[in-house]
Amino acid sequence: MFRFVCLVLVLAWRCHPNEAVVPVDQGELLWSQEFDEFGSKNDIVHVKGQIFISDAKCGVKVLDMDGSVVGNIAPAFNKRCPSGLAFAEDLSFFVLAGYFVNDDENTLVTAYNATTLSELWDESKIIEGLFEGNPVVSTDGLYLFLVTNSMNKTRGNLVVLDNSNGATVFTEISGDIEGEDRPIAYAPLGVGRDVDRGNWNSGGRNSNDMLVWGELYMEERGMEQDGGV
Repeated sequence: MFRFVCLVLVLAWRCHPNEAVVPVDQGELLWSQEFDEFGSKNDIVHVKGQIFISDAKCGVKVLDMDGSVVGNIAPAFNKRCPSGLAFAEDLSFFVLAGYFVNDDENTLVTAYNATTLSELWDESKIIEGLFEGNPVVSTDGLYLFLVTNSMNKTRGNLVVLDNSNGATVFTEISGDIEGEDRPIAYAPLGVGRDVDRGNWNSGGRNSNDMLVWGELYMEERGMEQDGGV
């Protein structure tokens, strides 16, 4: 059995004005910590003087900069979260995406207050299809965007949730977009913020988020055929 471990190393650096950052003794180790259940797609994020660490069983640990653990969302034996932490722009909350061990065809989405680690919604939300990449919180913090794939990764879905209660406010299914002649699997979602050019809103200082995604590569769907779009 493999044991996945997260090793957190905190290094000291000094910086001179108008100069490049210079390592102190090639990086002076201040402290280190080891945590179990860390996966390759999980996150270590520095937020407001604290370090947030997600794990493969949907747990989260919060560390102060001296290495002490000051917050904890316990890992769940019946959940898996091969994803990172999706923080709001104002860093007031974050979202985790995962799935139940006995249901890897649907996505489990949970939002947490970044200070108290309490859940923001009455209950976690179940979204059709398994997520690709990390969810994305809108710049204004009002919405959550995510891409999922259903039907054995042959049909993509773009889903928008209301961050105030987790309700689904919009769903787009592949094949419904003009120009798509068939359902396709969707690749992870990207977002453009503060877009200042384009054929919308007169093309200047567009305050809307621009969502970008493509078709999932064939090899990512477990198929032998090469290529992708």
